[in-house]
Amino acid sequence: MPPAKKPHEMSYVDAGGELRRYTGAFLIMCGIAPLLMFSLLASKPGGPDYPILPSIVAGPFIIIGVVITALGIFTKEPKRSAKRVGIGAGLIILGVILIFGIRAALV
Repeated sequence: MPPAKKPHEMSYVDAGGELRRYTGAFLIMCGIAPLLMFSLLASKPGGPDYPILPSIVAGPFIIIGVVITALGIFTKEPKRSAKRVGIGAGLIILGVILIFGIRAALV
């Protein structure tokens, strides 16, 4: 019979892991969709004066947020994963607010 494991050697079950993965996937979709939508809108002729401006200003926030969120999804350590998903969520939300706010100010 193998020796019993000590409490500090027992494997840790990450109870919030699935929630972070699904939340991260949702955030990535909610970040990419407006950026893609506004980029396609900018390519259409007959729009506002500066149609690409919202994508140029808010795009880097959304892209960096998506990358950080994806890193958080695939991180094994629960605390680091939660921190990365939270930071990525903040950047994606900031980018989406910027993209819609700038578009509203232009129209």
